[in-house]
Amino acid sequence: MEQIEMIPLERIRRNEGQPRQHFDEDELGQLAASIKASGQLQPIVVRPVNGCFEIVAGERRVRALRMLGEESAKCIVRELSDEEAFMLSLLENLQRADLNPVEEARAYGRAVEMGFGMDEVARRVGVPRFRVAWRMEMLRADPMVLHLVEHDQMNPTVARYVARLSLARQQVALRRLVENKLTNGEAVALLEAMFAEDSQTEMFPELKLTEGEQKVARQAQDALQAACRAVQALQARLEDNPDLVGRVLATQMIGMEDKLGWLVRGLITVRRMMVKRRMAAPVDEPSAWPIMVGVPAGHQDGVD
Repeated sequence: MEQIEMIPLERIRRNEGQPRQHFDEDELGQLAASIKASGQLQPIVVRPVNGCFEIVAGERRVRALRMLGEESAKCIVRELSDEEAFMLSLLENLQRADLNPVEEARAYGRAVEMGFGMDEVARRVGVPRFRVAWRMEMLRADPMVLHLVEHDQMNPTVARYVARLSLARQQVALRRLVENKLTNGEAVALLEAMFAEDSQTEMFPELKLTEGEQKVARQAQDALQAACRAVQALQARLEDNPDLVGRVLATQMIGMEDKLGWLVRGLITVRRMMVKRRMAAPVDEPSAWPIMVGVPAGHQDGVD
């Protein structure tokens, strides 16, 4: 059992790199009132750094104790590397649901920068890999988009679709979203249409397709995007409630297994055709089909 020590608050400093950056004053006040009534029930995890103690887990408790004018705090001291300290802080914040989506995305990004692979981050945190990939994809969005998400004025899924557009087109999308006051579903539909429009603009001008050929190409692209949306919707439901959806899907596997196999084989065949066409295209000719239009980054190679 780890030993609990009383450490002066003046020797405890915050970790500037910790995932959580925003603290609600009302919640801190409630925590301070709880500590005043019942005492500090849970120790703070710190690590020794340059003669002081850096917070690894428990910054809210430290802030609440300072609000109360306390001079010391119950702590557990651990010898941790930067990577270990960061991952422990990330885990604590995620388990307490203390991070907003942007903080979560930046935390995943920093973990990857530290050398952790997406698979390892997902495993340690206990979330599906596509959640890590989708959150990180959102970071490509314009700073204003991230600001809106942080302040609960834009849905993270909508922000992820905005991030797929060029920065210039993101500004156009933002104006349309604000002016039209769209629901999340309407916003995603608009952004998908903008993404498809951009893809087609890049796709067709230099291919010299007839009107009939362009119609066939668009129909094929629309069908592929519809398949991608269906898979994304299923993954989103799995992310929302993996246990329930998993149990329901398990009951359908006997009748659906052949259909799922057929779908997978069909998509693999389509992807092979796309890759073959891209490999065969002259250097100065744009590829007729972008690899897996509408699929988030990290999903293009079937890793999920």
